Amino acid sequence: MVGIKVFSVLSLFILIILFVSPIQAAMPASGILNAKANIRNSAGFTKVVSLQDKNTPVSIIAEQANWYQVILNNGIKGWVAKQLVNTTTVPKITLQKTGRVLYASKIRKSPKILVDNVIEVLYPGTMVCIIDAKTDWYSVIYNEDKSGWVAQELVTTTVATTTNVATTSSIISLHVASSTILESITSEEINRIWLELINPLRKAKGLREVSVDQRLVETASTWANYLGQTNKMTHDRPDGKTMHQWIKDQDIAFSERYSVKGWKTNYFTENLGYRLGVKPTTESIKSALNSILQSYLNEGSNGVHYKSVYHPDWNSVGVGWYAVKDNKGTYKICFVFHYGSLQK
Repeated sequence: MVGIKVFSVLSLFILIILFVSPIQAAMPASGILNAKANIRNSAGFTKVVSLQDKNTPVSIIAEQANWYQVILNNGIKGWVAKQLVNTTTVPKITLQKTGRVLYASKIRKSPKILVDNVIEVLYPGTMVCIIDAKTDWYSVIYNEDKSGWVAQELVTTTVATTTNVATTSSIISLHVASSTILESITSEEINRIWLELINPLRKAKGLREVSVDQRLVETASTWANYLGQTNKMTHDRPDGKTMHQWIKDQDIAFSERYSVKGWKTNYFTENLGYRLGVKPTTESIKSALNSILQSYLNEGSNGVHYKSVYHPDWNSVGVGWYAVKDNKGTYKICFVFHYGSLQK
């Protein structure tokens, strides 16, 4: 009888093991390399993107078979064999957080304030994906594939309904949409108005007409957001770059210059302007843009803004804008105009 009871208890125990709801194993959140290791561009024995020493700390953001996808403190991201990582297991994160940086925000290699620890400065409104947190700091992915640390006080967060870092990061972009305060006015309408104002002037001088290019609309919108949110009017980027250095980072293919001198690639210019007391109507927006244009033309042929309107090289333009409501129910609108000769 004792033997039968033992067998029955054992059988019940086995049945419980077989039929209990499976528990998902937790994914390690961080680890340390236990030997010198190759960091590869995908899961498997693929191209090596970096060779790291033993005891290098890593943040683990995904796993696939016998591989971990990791991010290093210097921002390098890749895949490493699981057997080369000693891990610390924590409950698996099921929701990623996205957020926007509130100010011109420094991204750092590690969660420390050191002079040589800054990777770059993000513009206000840039979206980030938060993948880890420490006291006062977030570990983030930004601009689709870059990563680093940012002070928590510089980020406003919202919860995203996704469990895949790659999917979440795919919505992260350098380009920030223009202000949506004027709900009755669209970016397309503002760009159309600007074309209607400048193309007849260019045509009258025998110059080719320009067309709106979404790439320049996005870069102009990015800079308009920065100017509007910081209440500045400047061409100087917060990381110290000039506007020409900055445009190089935007992966825009410029064509050969149209004019006789024939300068090649990355010929670009940026004009700024703002107007107060603008009403949220098409007529008021057109009046504001026309007022800015007339101020450019009043500079005469030697003025830099005048030359931008009539430059023979351009085939493309993009207008960005940012609106702030005043206490009279009207708006201060900051406009940014980006011109270039682009490969189509």
